[in-house]
Amino acid sequence: MMSFEQNPLEQLKLRGDRKEPPARPTFPQADFERDVLRPGFDQHRAHLFTPSIQVLRAHTLMLAEQRLINEAPAGRILAALRVIETTGPEAVTYCSDAEDVIRAIDALLEKAVWPDSASSLRLARSLNDVNATINHIWMRDTVLGILSAVLALRERLTETAWQHLTTLMPAHTHSQVAQPTTLAHYLSAVIGPLQRDTARLRALFERVNRSPLGTAAFATSAINIRREQSAKLLGFDGLIENGFDAVAATDHFQEFVSTLEISAGGLSRFIQDLMYWVRTEVGAIQVGADFLQSSTLMPQKENPAVLEHIRARLAELHGANATMAAMIRSTPVGEAAEFETGVRRPLLATAREYLTAIRLLSAVLKTMHVNRPLLANRAGRYFSTTTDLVDLLAIDFQVPYQHAFAITQQVIQTAVERGLDTMDLTSELIDEAALRVIGEEIGIEVETLHQCLAPRRFVERRSSLGGPAPGTVRAFLERERLARGREHGWIAETRDRIDQELTRLDERASALEASAKG
Repeated sequence: MMSFEQNPLEQLKLRGDRKEPPARPTFPQADFERDVLRPGFDQHRAHLFTPSIQVLRAHTLMLAEQRLINEAPAGRILAALRVIETTGPEAVTYCSDAEDVIRAIDALLEKAVWPDSASSLRLARSLNDVNATINHIWMRDTVLGILSAVLALRERLTETAWQHLTTLMPAHTHSQVAQPTTLAHYLSAVIGPLQRDTARLRALFERVNRSPLGTAAFATSAINIRREQSAKLLGFDGLIENGFDAVAATDHFQEFVSTLEISAGGLSRFIQDLMYWVRTEVGAIQVGADFLQSSTLMPQKENPAVLEHIRARLAELHGANATMAAMIRSTPVGEAAEFETGVRRPLLATAREYLTAIRLLSAVLKTMHVNRPLLANRAGRYFSTTTDLVDLLAIDFQVPYQHAFAITQQVIQTAVERGLDTMDLTSELIDEAALRVIGEEIGIEVETLHQCLAPRRFVERRSSLGGPAPGTVRAFLERERLARGREHGWIAETRDRIDQELTRLDERASALEASAKG
């Protein structure tokens, strides 16, 4: 401890001997920069450059038209934005002082308009609402693209179904042969979930096509901006009203990934069936030679590996949804770094893999060859039509249903023991079983029995709504065609409406740029 009696010069000397505190480390730390900041920057620049320009343009134009900034500085800012846009994503480069794309664009704008207009650059906006708006634009545009791809797959399935209205095939329950149906009836069951996927995607679009812009960090702004105006300029259908909700909401991220995961689940089951049907010993279908990969060891093998690639990509969606859920559940109600870069990884991956999978599936279906004779032969085997034998006994011969069922079961058991199949059944076999069950013979005529057990007749009789009869499935496919046309019309109208608003935004910005030059 220093004494009060010490000479002042000695005190100064002691102070001079003290070490200076170490300099504060500068941001960003090298590992953080390499592993987090640069990849996030590159991801944003590659996928979200155009929405970033659109958001900044709309906000600046709104400020100018509300007379919150003068036309001259607004025009200079908009002109500088156009130069950046024309140059393209490569105009924006990473640096430690501008470690995200919006900061990097702002840095370029500041250089371009300094010193006259620099103060107007960040008025009434934050990275929070800007990035949230960029995410909403990307999601709404991506949803429209996915909707178009789903409709293309539905169309391919419908075209295939039209070709197979009368193609008999065995249907299975619990992995066992159940009853005959047609390939068109089966494919209609694949189209059904895709129709519901379409409805889910449209509902998702309605929720994401809302603007967060103008809410700033979360508490909006003391400046009298018009959020409705910037929302309209960007083609949004409305606003996310609450500022906290606008920048902190996560349900749209989860809904996007979950919607695609639901669709992937149904399509994975279809792929599983295709992979079984294409097996050598099954031989029900073949895919085009341009999808077959040869073995490097076994000369007889040609592998339809494309189906495995589709299955793998659909499987990735389940992982992406789990990632998104884990990421969201641990964040507080407020803007967080996860919403700027973290959620974009599963969002981008989900969209990419889903689109790849369904486009590949459409291409495979176009080349698919169906072995109709083989499927028709198998459709009536393994006693698949004996449900009609039960009905024949119960309805035409007035045998109580439980007795008719028991008689048919005994007929099948006897036939299996004797190595017989469906079309080998005889009236005598039925009478033997009837004697054991009800104590009397039935006496079915041979022609009646053969008609009853024929797989084509089995299918044609089931003509009620949802059944496999060709006329019933034809009516479904026609309704599907009309529904698909309405969906295409909605997508086209929606795209046109958004494009028109963005065109008006560009035109109004150009006019302001020109007036500023004048």
